Amino acid sequence: MSLNLNPQVSRAKPLFDYIKKQQENRKFIKSIEIGATFILITFFLVFALRPTILTISSLKGDIESKKLLKEELRVKINKVIAAQELFSQVQERYQIVNSSLPDKPNFYEASSIVQQIGQKYGVAADSMAFNLEVGEVKEDPRIQAYNVSVGVNGPFTNALKFVTEILKNRRTGYISALNFVNQTELNNNSASPSVTPTGVSTRFATIFYYWPPINEKK
Repeated sequence: MSLNLNPQVSRAKPLFDYIKKQQENRKFIKSIEIGATFILITFFLVFALRPTILTISSLKGDIESKKLLKEELRVKINKVIAAQELFSQVQERYQIVNSSLPDKPNFYEASSIVQQIGQKYGVAADSMAFNLEVGEVKEDPRIQAYNVSVGVNGPFTNALKFVTEILKNRRTGYISALNFVNQTELNNNSASPSVTPTGVSTRFATIFYYWPPINEKK
């Protein structure tokens, strides 16, 4: 006994074709959805996430730069603090050094030194002249110097102590010229021979040094 299924198959074929077409349509729609999803994700990444990522990277760079700057400032502040501590330790010594080689000519101080030493040994200066033409020292052009000419009258020993004290004084300098004249000879050669001899007339010139800051030198 044989069965003929062609009529049933022929009737079911349109159904199969419809189902197959629907599956293809679903696949096509699915591919469109996937493509649209990728397009939306790409659009989001380019126009939304990219600026955010760039901003975050920029902020991270700023943070790192500020950390480095903060570290540099900390090092500099520590150096300033250390320098202040060192200066506080040597401040007293600095005053001593500055009194020996000041950063200014200090003409008044120089004249006071001469007068005080003269009074100490009883041979006060009867004349004093400043050469205000300041000049550089050949050994060290940074150091400046000026000349003071002094004249005193009194016993020879006191005048000698006077000059010696000038040399020993803390203020840096040296005697550039020295001349002792017997007062008796001066009185014999003077128009008033009745003047009583008082010792010797001492004339000397002393050089006083100072070291001005570089920015103040002309």
